[in-house]
Amino acid sequence: MTKSPFPPAGDNALLGVLGALAIGAISAALLPHTGREDKLMGKTSKKLRKKAQKTAKAAQDAGMAHLDNLGLNRDFASDQLRELVRKFGKAAMAAGQAAADAARESKSGK
Repeated sequence: MTKSPFPPAGDNALLGVLGALAIGAISAALLPHTGREDKLMGKTSKKLRKKAQKTAKAAQDAGMAHLDNLGLNRDFASDQLRELVRKFGKAAMAAGQAAADAARESKSGK
């Protein structure tokens, strides 16, 4: 049996479907309309496009609110980035110190 590249849906199947619908709505809202679409669909096309844009905005707002409720907001991301830079700086300092120590040992060992 081959493994799927996607994790099992489990309890999140509905969330996956809703996410796919939101992605579809966002895609429809972002894609430019064509003259042929206008000619064939007329006012219906405009109505559908407006609905897709509203749906995309609602999905974005709901997603941002949910992330904010989880504490995953701009402040959280900024704090995480700051902590990552701090840790990287410490690692760089330790590596530099180790290189300097190795150079001193090599020089004194000659």
